[in-house]
Amino acid sequence: MEIEIKNRKEEDVMQNIAFIKAFLIKKTIDNLEVSYPEKEEIKQKIIKYLETK
Repeated sequence: MEIEIKNRKEEDVMQNIAFIKAFLIKKTIDNLEVSYPEKEEIKQKIIKYLETK
């Protein structure tokens, strides 16, 4: 897997941080020892939470 790190503008930095956060959230959920439907439910709850912030 390749991760391209940009460091030209503030907007690029924010996009990089958002990508890294999303990646870490996804990997954390994937590594949970719960069923697939529970993982999907967790993902949906996180999406709803982030949409309200």
